[in-house]
Amino acid sequence: MNTCPKCKLVNPPDAVRCDCGYDFSSGKMAASYLHGKTAQNLSFSLGTVYACLCFFGCLVAAWFITRILLHATQTGDWRAGASPLVAFVFMIIVWSLTGVAILRRKKYAITLSYVGAGIALLGIIARGIVPLDIILALPSFAIVFYLRNRSDLLT
Repeated sequence: MNTCPKCKLVNPPDAVRCDCGYDFSSGKMAASYLHGKTAQNLSFSLGTVYACLCFFGCLVAAWFITRILLHATQTGDWRAGASPLVAFVFMIIVWSLTGVAILRRKKYAITLSYVGAGIALLGIIARGIVPLDIILALPSFAIVFYLRNRSDLLT
């Protein structure tokens, strides 16, 4: 497999040129097979999927917040749900900012991704090694490396 040094797209081993226009034999850029920003959009598709997952995570966190508030209202025990409530609100803030930054292709998306990965790591440390926490944290760690490898596509 040939990985394009310009757009990071993985090409077949026999590819002469990448879709973005990079010529593997000469090492120079030529005209792209794709028009406009299509090549960049294709190489950033995982970022878009992750941004959508961030927004889905916001909806899930909002659902948990609603459940916590309903439980606190019914039982009158506001202290029991205070800690998870603050955590879910913070998650919504970080995930929504990260999702918007990725969709707008801003460099600070990398920093927000580090924050999200750090929070995921703290959650694993605080709660112990819970398989669900680890499964949910893996995309946070993966997106950090993904965005760092595509930092040339961010402004």
